[in-house]
Amino acid sequence: MPKTWNNLLNIGKYVLKEEKKRNNTNLIAFNGYFNKFETGSSSLFEFIYSYRNLLDDTLPSLDSQTAIDAVEMIKRLKDEISSDDIYLMSLSQILNNVYDGNVLFFKFYYMPVNNDIIDFAILPGEKEGISAADIWSYNIGINNAISEERKKRSAIALSYINSKQIQRKMTMEKKFYSAITSLYDEKEVCEILNCSLFKQIQPIVLSSIINNNYIEYSEKVYQYFYEYMFENETSAKKTLKRIVDINKIYTITLDTQDTSIGLIFFITIIVITFIIIMSFFIFLINSILDYFDFIPIDFWILIVVGTLMVLVVGILNIGKVTAMKCYFKQMILSLGYLLNVIPILYKFITEYLYKSKFALWMNSHFSHRYLFLLGCISVNLIFSFCKFFFPYDIETLIINDGQNFQICKMNSIYGKIFVFLNYIYIFIVILICFLLIIKERKVEKHHFIIGNLFPIIYLDSFFLIIYYIISLLHIYQFFQCFILHESILILFAISNYSVLLYVTNIIIKNNNEYKHKQKTTINLVKLKFETNYVVTTADLDDSNNSFNTEFTDSHINTFSNK
Repeated sequence: MPKTWNNLLNIGKYVLKEEKKRNNTNLIAFNGYFNKFETGSSSLFEFIYSYRNLLDDTLPSLDSQTAIDAVEMIKRLKDEISSDDIYLMSLSQILNNVYDGNVLFFKFYYMPVNNDIIDFAILPGEKEGISAADIWSYNIGINNAISEERKKRSAIALSYINSKQIQRKMTMEKKFYSAITSLYDEKEVCEILNCSLFKQIQPIVLSSIINNNYIEYSEKVYQYFYEYMFENETSAKKTLKRIVDINKIYTITLDTQDTSIGLIFFITIIVITFIIIMSFFIFLINSILDYFDFIPIDFWILIVVGTLMVLVVGILNIGKVTAMKCYFKQMILSLGYLLNVIPILYKFITEYLYKSKFALWMNSHFSHRYLFLLGCISVNLIFSFCKFFFPYDIETLIINDGQNFQICKMNSIYGKIFVFLNYIYIFIVILICFLLIIKERKVEKHHFIIGNLFPIIYLDSFFLIIYYIISLLHIYQFFQCFILHESILILFAISNYSVLLYVTNIIIKNNNEYKHKQKTTINLVKLKFETNYVVTTADLDDSNNSFNTEFTDSHINTFSNK
């Protein structure tokens, strides 16, 4: 009997060749047993299990090279010593050919057969000593709804059926194999059964490995396998990848085994964060922020902190989805946005509504602006804190012929209310900013503030709304969904900080122009004053006049050379 699949292939090729010389074209060298309605998917896993390296190894990973080699060998056996029709034969068709003496090797489940032409053996493996056998069993349970007395009687009956004595009797009379392995050490049992064969079996119980719906899973596995084996639509590697994707839950990580997207975006976020922090420190060191007198420096710092918080959400999107991550992502994103907008809202209120009691109160003491900031943030934090008592659920999206992934889902009605109130609050802040911009857009003295701060409000609001809309939509392409979320957050940070740099440039430019005009005006005033001094001393004597004229000329020349 062949010990390896290569050995079986070589024997099959040789026998078929010799039988053809005798005009026997009906011989079946190997059936494979990949019938759809019986054991197609289990035969696939059984074959892959026979390709493991060591005896005690588990089922090889389906996306491993070992599994690819096994699947390619299945197809090679079909192409070289079998056919599509033979691989798809039912057990009854194969047995008919067996009894007619037209089968060399055939694979099927063990059953008591009184026929001397059949010699049972374990399946071959990729290497000698390695085999596989898919084990099916029946489960017997006791109804939990019955009385305690009936439960006890049922337990006694089950104990009797599973006792070694009854198992020995069934094994010897019906020639069925028992799960009590010690029976195969008994001489009287081995006189009836092939105990040596059973001891060599290397079982795999697929139903215990696959935790999900086994029947539904098996149907999908066979569908993908069939397309590869009998329709030649794809490769072994792609077929196994599709099978893996049936149950696999994809997450974006820094590992590049599935994709390098996570690592690319992580590095991108770190680089952008580093650039923002370093450039901002340069501003502080060079006192560039001193030019930002129309918004307090500490509020400019808050805008930068808010921008960095939005980038933190991008990092939280990497890794396994958890309820805590869902909670913190929403809280940090809304807080980061508010830290970008509230300092500008503060400027709008104190500039446009400067006669109002609220504006006068904020301008009366510098600490009042912190109270205003704290009040605005507190509303958001209250909503976020309330959501903590109604945690997010993790929903798994099953994608047919795609990547399954998980999303945050708020199923609690109270949690949904607080999420909605949080959205409404942010919308109100946006609305107030835009109403103030519309109200004051025609006032000429406010053109500079509106022209330079409006892009920040507009871009931040635009990207935030788009991000929330995409989060509410079900996008069933996992990688595209991740890229879209990350890109929006990165664009939010880049556009926001770019506008700040632009405003910085405009302010510095305007300040330099103002200083240049101021210096020119001072110089002209000096020149005019000294000229007047010469005219007013005309009545002095000639010697004094000569001295003053020389002094004035030299002074004017000195000034003009500066």
